[in-house]
Amino acid sequence: MLTKKSITYLVLATAVVFVAVQGYRVWLLNSVKFISFDSRLKEISGIEYDKRQRLWAINDGGDEPRLYQLDDTGDIVRSIKITNAKNSDWEFKAIKGEKPRKNVHYDVEAFIYFKRNLYLFTKNRSSPFDGKTRLYKIGDHAANFDAEYINEFSTCTIIKELCWVTSAALSPDRTKLVLLDSERLWLFENWKGDDFFSGDAYQIDLGIVTQKEAVTFAADNNTIIFTDEVFNGIGGNGYSIQLDKAKKIPVRKQIKRLSKAKTTSE
Repeated sequence: MLTKKSITYLVLATAVVFVAVQGYRVWLLNSVKFISFDSRLKEISGIEYDKRQRLWAINDGGDEPRLYQLDDTGDIVRSIKITNAKNSDWEFKAIKGEKPRKNVHYDVEAFIYFKRNLYLFTKNRSSPFDGKTRLYKIGDHAANFDAEYINEFSTCTIIKELCWVTSAALSPDRTKLVLLDSERLWLFENWKGDDFFSGDAYQIDLGIVTQKEAVTFAADNNTIIFTDEVFNGIGGNGYSIQLDKAKKIPVRKQIKRLSKAKTTSE
């Protein structure tokens, strides 16, 4: 039978473990931080390196429609305004989804270009939440397309805000794909055709939860850069991970391929 004293010790021990775990996760994220962004870039929702390895970024909603070139310290060195566009939550406007349904899988913030097509990874808003991001394909030119379903992948099923896929990037040699959520990177390799979920999959823990919104590869195919937005005074930084040094946890049971024949018959 637990006494009042033993219960107190148990609560204290649990608190110590919780603080230690959170402290480790804070350290884990900060250990790969390499840059803090200009204060005007509070909601970076997309980053990319150009052919000269100059880093560019876009802000989320609440800013003008501008592209920002950054230096190695995170300062803005060049700003280009797009005169025929409006910044109305640019990441959300990456593709227009279907009208709301009971199971909403069609919000998209992450996509890549591959073999003259755009590949879309949904930000799952289903209720009840099933933790899946769905992969669709459309053409790379202006037209009305019916998105072609390819496959789906489960990130988690507990808290959707932690599992949402917010960005995607393809390595320069086109052999690695990464998806980003608030806690993790998902790495995919050795896929077949254009089904990025058909090969090997790995999970990389990024530490404490922040509002991570953008990811890209550097030119060496081994360096991944990701960013987080400023939220409650936390974030607004860039982080760098070397894949050959990262702790990659193999994921196999989470890969699920639906039978097209079964889907058609239903």
